Amino acid sequence: MKYHNFDKLSDILSSVAKQSGLDSGISQIALLNLWSEVVGSRFKKNTKAIKINGKILTIATKSSTVTQELSMFKADIIKKFDAMTKNLNIKIEDIIFNHKIWSEVNKEAVKKEEIQYRRYLPAPSDFDIEQIEIPQNIKEDIEKSFENTQNLTEEVKQKIVQTIIKDIKRQIWRKERNYPICSKCFMPMDYIEDGQEPICPVCKSL
Repeated sequence: MKYHNFDKLSDILSSVAKQSGLDSGISQIALLNLWSEVVGSRFKKNTKAIKINGKILTIATKSSTVTQELSMFKADIIKKFDAMTKNLNIKIEDIIFNHKIWSEVNKEAVKKEEIQYRRYLPAPSDFDIEQIEIPQNIKEDIEKSFENTQNLTEEVKQKIVQTIIKDIKRQIWRKERNYPICSKCFMPMDYIEDGQEPICPVCKSL
């Protein structure tokens, strides 16, 4: 398959997904991994982007205090996302901050009784990621898709590009190892629950 002359990043990612046998939601996964770039290091450790349902982004927060603080800046956060989501063909109109699902999406907070039947799968190391080759023209197309993007510094653009490329490699790595996929939202999961249908924590809570 040729990767060239794409106007939107979503077209490139769709082609990558088709070529590699990845889930079509790779654009959404790439966007979720950009969350920390939007809110900065201050909230990196106590928030986590979970899923996009339509035009709504769900964020798990460590506490109600964090939820309240981020809610005050919701409009500003959505504006920051606009420049990134245009190229991913995703429109975020609302953000839900939910501290009740924090323990479900963080392995460090999982209850002891849950550990008995939940088996976490290995995450790819930096070395594993480096070993996965992405064709140079795909990298170039991703970079070109941000050339005319306004309101983003070159530093931020490069961070976004590197995050997307790393996520593509991570998805390929998981695909090659047959990692489970949530049967409802089709997001990859990093654990197996013995005897249970693969459903991610967020879908369980909805």
